[in-house]
Amino acid sequence: SSPGSATVSGLADGGHTFKVRAVDAVGNISTVATRSWTVDRTAPVVVLVSPVNGAVVGSSSVTVSGSASESSDVTVSVTGETAQVVSVVAGLWTATFTGLTGGVLSISASQTDAAGNTGTSATVSFSVDVTAPSVSITSGPVDASTSNSASATFGFSSAASDLARFECELDGAGFGACGTSSPGSATVSGLADGGHTFKVRAVDAVGNISTVATRSWTVDR
Repeated sequence: SSPGSATVSGLADGGHTFKVRAVDAVGNISTVATRSWTVDRTAPVVVLVSPVNGAVVGSSSVTVSGSASESSDVTVSVTGETAQVVSVVAGLWTATFTGLTGGVLSISASQTDAAGNTGTSATVSFSVDVTAPSVSITSGPVDASTSNSASATFGFSSAASDLARFECELDGAGFGACGTSSPGSATVSGLADGGHTFKVRAVDAVGNISTVATRSWTVDR
């Protein structure tokens, strides 16, 4: 009888074609009506590549990147931030989040394909550290003092738990590495008579730089 219906089930992923024709009482056969469609029940594969789980980032601006198996947009979510919808180009995507504050944050990414399947990445946690380390000069010629020595040794320290290095400068010649542990020290020698300025700063493991500690003094021999 017409109208009629037919149900097909157990369809595998991939292309399928359904055809129907009508036959009347004396055997005349209609043309064939055809419908072709694709079954897709496979969720997209979304992978977070950067930052890696457990990473510490020394910036309030973080670029998240990864890959996706479909060409549809990817939605990227970071704790406390507005989710971003980004395009996939050659299987890759990136999203940049700015104004992040310190602390542990989580990232996840998801993608929905044309069939409505949604794939979600594993969740990655990372830390934002934008706090500069401390530094202080603990020994050596004091400010505005006069010395009759052509050399001077300065002691300095930092309370940073993730100290990477100290950087020192004499008389504006440029900062250079001068130790990797606290407390540290540096000796300057061959000093000419006149005024001199010693500076030191601390750099932590993610690149945060302290304010500069300074001592200025005069050599008079």
